[in-house]
Order: sequence, then C-alpha cells, then structure tokens
Amino acid sequence: MNFFVANPWANSALQYDNSGWSYYDGLEVEVNRRMAGGLIGTFTYTFSKTLADTNFVTNQTESQNYISVLNRRLDKFRAGFDATHVVGGNIVYPLPFGRGKLLLRNANRIVNTLFGGWQFTGFSHFNTGNPITISSGRVTTGSLLTSTVMLRNMTAQQFQSQIGIFRGPYGVYYINPSSGLIKINGATSTAVTCTAGQTTPCFDVPAPGQIGNLNYNIISGPHFFGQDASIAKHTRFGPEGRFDFQIRLEMFNLFNEPIFAGLTTSIQTSTFGQSTSVLDPTRSNGIFSRNGQWAVRLSF
Repeated sequence: MNFFVANPWANSALQYDNSGWSYYDGLEVEVNRRMAGGLIGTFTYTFSKTLADTNFVTNQTESQNYISVLNRRLDKFRAGFDATHVVGGNIVYPLPFGRGKLLLRNANRIVNTLFGGWQFTGFSHFNTGNPITISSGRVTTGSLLTSTVMLRNMTAQQFQSQIGIFRGPYGVYYINPSSGLIKINGATSTAVTCTAGQTTPCFDVPAPGQIGNLNYNIISGPHFFGQDASIAKHTRFGPEGRFDFQIRLEMFNLFNEPIFAGLTTSIQTSTFGQSTSVLDPTRSNGIFSRNGQWAVRLSF
C-alpha cells in the first residue's frame, strides 16, 4: 500500500528530529590601520555561502515540510540568512583642533575647552540581500510545502539582474517593471504567466508531482546600505584628568536609506513583485528611519 502513497491513512503527520544540516563556507578579510593624526580605520569584507536543508531564517521554533519524504536530498537550499557579500567599515578621527593639534595648537584654556577634544566616528555597512523564493502558490508534490515556479525563456542569472529597488507612482517594486515579468495596473501588479508558444520571459506552475526550476531561496532580494555617525566632545578635568565629561550627537541611518521588506513573492497574488513595508531587521524588527540623539556621559 505504501508503494503508491506514503502512510496512506494519515491526513497529516509531523516528524521532529535532529537530522538537519547546514554548511558555511566563507572568506573573511579584516584590515586595521592607525594613521598619523590619530585616525583609526577598520575595513571588513565577507564573501560566503550558507547551505541548509531548511529555508527558514533564524528562529529555532520554525518548522518546514520536506519536498518529498522519499527523497530528502531535494531539500538543499541557501539558508534564509545567507548573504553573499557583507562589507563593513568604521573610522575614529580626533578632529585637529585644540592645544597641540594642527589648528589652534597654542590655544588658551578657554578656547581649548570649547574647540579641543572633538572626535568624529563613522560606521558603514553594506550587504547583498537575503534570499527569497518565488512561489507558484500551488502544492504540486504531495508535500505541504508550496512549490517554486517554472521560469521560462530566462535564466536564473538573468532574473537576478532584474532584482533591485524600483520606485513607481503606485508603489515600490523589487522586480524591474521593465523586465517583462510583471504587469502593472495602478496599485495592482500581477505575474506574467506563460501561454502556449510564448517566447518572452514568463512564469509557469509546475506540473503535478514536479517542482519549479527556480529552487527555494535561489534569488537574492534588494541589498542594504546603512551609515551611522557621531561627533563627540571630551573634556578632562580634576586631579590628573581623572574625570572625563563627554557630550555626543549620534545619528543612525544618516542618509535615511530604507530597508524594503514585505516582498510579495507568490505569482498568484495581485501585488506580485512589490515591497509592501519598510523595516530594520538588525534593530529588533522596528521601523528604522533616520534618527538622532544627544548623549551625556561622565567617566571617572
């Protein structure tokens, strides 16, 4: 009986075990340099790939069905948190004002208190987008896992080149509206589905028992860039400079770069190819627009 359907009497069955796997391979580079005048710079770059048998993000309580319990080797994807390129850099630069500095080197006590001891700090971060899955919106393999799509008349690499941030009068799209893969009508955007004999790029639903030719998480979403900066004033006083009074202005997301999320990835929806929300995944999933704050600190 199991020859035709595995466990034919079960409507659904959940199996939890510790047989999951993941692999990480990466090149990590870090360069540190201390320069004349007190400038300190750090540059980091990571080129990596993470493969796993699940396509979830980072939550240990998430679960995922196998594509096929008869062939678990089909479950091999980029992990949901995989990022191919990650670049970071930060600098710390004591501004050249005040006693003993390039400018105002002979300043008196009052001038030095006002203009000396300023320090600029900057942090830059860039990474390629997290993986996304273009869903057919259909279950075609007997698994409860929704199948991916069939992409026709275009390779996965060509499709990846059409991913980015494209602003239109009715919304923001992560698929290029000029790619020929989506049709836009006002606030509605639908996938271009294949018709008989079509020779231009289009999406199709896999046949029963089959999965799409775009694997899970094979496409990278829009990239992210962030810039934080601060300027601080240090003033030492007391016996032997025991006390350090610091006032600081900090700016987060200095250039107000949005992180577009809520990507509609099912070809069965009326907002396919759109980004429907903005968030910051690095700061507790909160809305992240440019903001600044003053801080005062006394160290002793």
